[in-house]
Amino acid sequence: MTTTCPATSAAPDEVRALLADRDTLGATLDRFAAAFTTLSKLLGAAPDIARVDRLRDPELLAEWPLDDADSARATTLLAEYRLAKEDLSRIRRDYGRLFVGPGRMIAPPYESVYRSDAGPGRRTRDDAGPRGRPRA
Repeated sequence: MTTTCPATSAAPDEVRALLADRDTLGATLDRFAAAFTTLSKLLGAAPDIARVDRLRDPELLAEWPLDDADSARATTLLAEYRLAKEDLSRIRRDYGRLFVGPGRMIAPPYESVYRSDAGPGRRTRDDAGPRGRPRA
């Protein structure tokens, strides 16, 4: 079974069928949870050599829980990346540019910025909790 994001990729009938079959729904949600947990751990902190080596592990790539076309392409690219053996300092620099700065972050690493119609990195009054602090 191909696991795609039901909310964006599937036809309404496919979504209804998925929601009606609790066993399939549970398995699908488990696969997405595994993928999101992996990505969270991978991108949650600046990479170190152990994390990079693990990402280069072909066995780990073979265990990726989603089997849609985008995931297949991503795991293929990661397998090719493994052969390039990119330097850790360059990987850390790229991570910093994406998630830290200098300047405006390219990919802010928190969920709330993507919930706003204002666009990534821009907060609206609705995004803020008490005293203007971001909601958790």
